[in-house]
Amino acid sequence: MKKFTKVVIGSFLIGLLLSVIASALDYVPGPERAANVYYFSFFESVIWSAFYIVPLTVMVGIIWLGVHSLLAKAKRMGPLVRGVTSAIVSVALVAGIMALFSKQEETNNIYLLPAGYEGEAYVFYNVKGAPEVKTEDGYRVHPINEEGYFATSMEELSTGLVTDQYFYVDEEGNRTPISDQCVQAYGVGGYQTSEDEEVDLQSTGFKVVKKGCSEEFMTGSAIGEEIDRVRSKVLEKYYDIQRER
Repeated sequence: MKKFTKVVIGSFLIGLLLSVIASALDYVPGPERAANVYYFSFFESVIWSAFYIVPLTVMVGIIWLGVHSLLAKAKRMGPLVRGVTSAIVSVALVAGIMALFSKQEETNNIYLLPAGYEGEAYVFYNVKGAPEVKTEDGYRVHPINEEGYFATSMEELSTGLVTDQYFYVDEEGNRTPISDQCVQAYGVGGYQTSEDEEVDLQSTGFKVVKKGCSEEFMTGSAIGEEIDRVRSKVLEKYYDIQRER
């Protein structure tokens, strides 16, 4: 029991040390900080790093102790070899566990916009009577019309690691990739009406520009200004519901 306690405490301290080192390497001094961007203080960075790193080092330590105890029965294996082997096995096991649980779903959406399109575009999900989403090499294809939207009967939009792709499409169907830095994605929204109208929509959208493309634009936070007007078109077309635009 004493050995177990020592290993846990030692692993905890190693985790704290690694957290301090990681925070020091990632720290941005005041003069180098960009305007209007929040930076963690060194202490805050250590806390957040320790939140992730310390549990891993403790887990490695516990597994190391278990493997080391098992290998102790192998009398032909020297202390150094046993210790190194235990460390390799424990790190490999923890890495495998992390890989298993950290596997993310991917959004895998393709958005097709009319050639030359600029402005806001929206996709509405769970729209009764709307077409299904077609797939293409594992990607869900969303053809945006000239009015700036695509409606589908698919109940929910895909979530996970964002792997979306954007293209302009000409009259002949030729696609031209749109740079990610020219697209600013919006969040997810919802819209419901009374039960007798049976409208329960999910939506998402984005803004496309030709000038002013940049990482700052791409990562900016914005709310679509045209959502109400465009949603009114969807309600009128698929539900025969008139709304003020």
